[in-house]
Amino acid sequence: MNEKETKNLLTLAIGAFPSMHDKNMHPTAKVWGKVLADIPYNVAEDALLRTLSTTKEFPTLAEIREAVILNAQSCSLTTGEAYQEVIRAINKFGRYGEGLAMETLSPLTRRVARSVGWDSLCLNNKHDARAQFRKEYEKQEKRDAIEARVPQSLKL
Repeated sequence: MNEKETKNLLTLAIGAFPSMHDKNMHPTAKVWGKVLADIPYNVAEDALLRTLSTTKEFPTLAEIREAVILNAQSCSLTTGEAYQEVIRAINKFGRYGEGLAMETLSPLTRRVARSVGWDSLCLNNKHDARAQFRKEYEKQEKRDAIEARVPQSLKL
C-alpha cells in the first residue's frame, strides 16, 4: 500500500469519527503506512470498513490487522474441506503420486499434508489419518493467524 492509499484509509476512518476532524493526523498516517504496508489496499479497506462497522472508538492498527485475518479466514477452507481435498488427491494419484497430488492441494492443505506425511495419510486408517490431519491443520491455522498479525517489515 502506498502513501496515497494510506491517506485514503485514514480519511475513511476520520469520516466515521467527527471528533477526529480537527486532529493532526500526519503522525498517524506515517504509522499506518508502515504497519499496513504489506496489505493490499483493497484488503485493508475491506478490513477497515469491517472494523468501522463494529467499533465505537477510532480503529486501532491491531483491530484492522485482525479484521484482515478474519476476512482471509472466512475465505479459507474448513478442516473438513481441506481433508476432502487430500482424500480426492489420494484417490486420484495414490500413494506414489505425492508430487502430482501436492500440486492440486491449496497451500495450507499442502503444508499440512507434508507435515503429517503423505504415506501416513495414505496408509493409516481413515479415522487416525483424519484426526492427525485435523490436529495439524488447526495448529497451522493458529500459527498462520499469529504470523499474519505482524507486519511483513517487522518479521525476521
